[in-house]
Formats: sequence, structure tokens, C-alpha cells
Amino acid sequence: MLELVALYLAGLAFFFSGMSGVSDNLRQMSGQRFRQALGRLTHRPAMAGLVGAIMGAITQSASVVAFILSGMVSTGLLPISRALIVLACANIGTALLVFVAASDLHVSILLLIGITGLILAFKLARTWKPAIASGMSVGLLFLGLEMMKQAFQPLASSAQFARISGFFAHWPYAAFLLGMLMRTFIHSSSAVAAIVVTINRGGQLGDFPAMMVIAGLGLGSALATWMLAGNLRGVPRQIAMYQAMTNCAAGIILGTLLVAERLLHVPLFTALVYASGARFHCGWHTPIWGST
Repeated sequence: MLELVALYLAGLAFFFSGMSGVSDNLRQMSGQRFRQALGRLTHRPAMAGLVGAIMGAITQSASVVAFILSGMVSTGLLPISRALIVLACANIGTALLVFVAASDLHVSILLLIGITGLILAFKLARTWKPAIASGMSVGLLFLGLEMMKQAFQPLASSAQFARISGFFAHWPYAAFLLGMLMRTFIHSSSAVAAIVVTINRGGQLGDFPAMMVIAGLGLGSALATWMLAGNLRGVPRQIAMYQAMTNCAAGIILGTLLVAERLLHVPLFTALVYASGARFHCGWHTPIWGST
């Protein structure tokens, strides 16, 4: 058990070190030329959405994207209406981590860390150092996620975890609150979602409680953002509050759809999830609205 806890803590450290490294290096890259280029790319709403999704996928943090956008809006390089489009689509890009959690990319992750690490060690690309360092940080982030997944796989079959799973089997709606709490302590919706996917694939957490946990992440993220925005003023506060309202609305809407589908036995959101799961061989395959 101690070894698994140590593995999980090490993975969590790699995850947040990687996320911090991505944030720090992107801030170094977000100079005047970078922001001017980003302003030109986001001239149209469709391109603004695409750029936001790409930035979210690379950074795995809407907070980093919000930081860059705040500076651009403050200096007049980007109107706040377009900045909000970029930020909204950045939340879509952060979902990439969940798909990585459901895939076996161990070799690719090691290659990414090895190649970028050697380039930095031998100073082969000094001009592109922040970009290379960001790539290595992304690799560390994904490596940490892999380690957390490995730690949770044996834990998912333990007797203690089985009792917890039994509780949520009888009280599945309480899983929404679990998602809120996990988001508060782990500080990353993507990481929590990836862990939930791993546990669900082990068969120790039902589909409906797992989805309710993910729905609860939206409200948990909104509460965390709202508390952090207390000391902000001006444009940064506006962007932070927009992010909080977006997450809150998404969590409440998703939770409401899940509950309505379960109680009314009407195929809504989860029916679409299961249809796509059957197509892409996802682990979720039993319709919630058909269960008792």
C-alpha cells in the first residue's frame, strides 16, 4: 500500500510540475510578437475558437490561457468578446488529457521527454528553448498521469475501495459532491477526470456515478475560480468570472441531464455517449436510462 501511495504522490508531483513548467515557459513565449500574431490569428470567431482549442490542448490549463488573454485585452491587442471565445474553446482543448488517459501512449510520452530533455541538456536549440521546455513539461505532465493511473489500478480492487464504490452504487447522486471535492484538492479537472476514467475501466465505479463525478467538476472549478478572483480587478476579473460562470453552467446542465435521463428513462446525453462509445470501443456500454 505504501508503495502505491508513493507512486501516486510522485505522479501527482510530476503532473503539477509539468503543468507549472508549461505555464512558466508559455509566459516567456507570450511576448509582444507572440501576442500580435495571436491577435491576427483570432481575427475571425471560427479561428479564435480553433486557436483556443489548440492552446487548451497544449497548456492543459484554462488558467494559463486566461493569463495570456488578460494581457492581450489590457494592451488592446484583442477585444474581450474574442478573448472570451478563445477561453471558451480552450476548455474544450483541455479535454485532450482525458482521451490520453484512455489510451496507451507510454512509449510516445517517454520519447517526448527523452528527445526534448536531450535537446535542452546539450543546448541544441537555444532560440526555441521555451518551446522545447514546454514540450518536455507536457511530457512530464502525461508521465505523472500515467503513474497515477498505475497507482489507482491495484487500489481499485482493494476491499476499502470496494466499500466506497458500494456507497456510490446506493447513493449515485452523491458522486456529484465527490467531483466538487476532488476538484478542490487536485486543482485540475482534467486530472480528476482521467483518474475517474481509470477507476471506471477497472469496474469499481459505475458509469452513472463516474459521469456524476465529472459533472461535479464544473461546479468545483467554478467555486475555485470564484474564490481566486476575489483579489482581481478589471479585465482579469471579468475573464475569471466568465470562466467560473461557464464551468458552473456546464456542470449544472450536465448533472441535470444525467439525473433527468436516469429518472425519466429518456435517452438524452448518455445515449449519445454510449453510441460514440460503441463506435470507438469505449468502456461505457450499458445505457444508464435502461438501468434500475
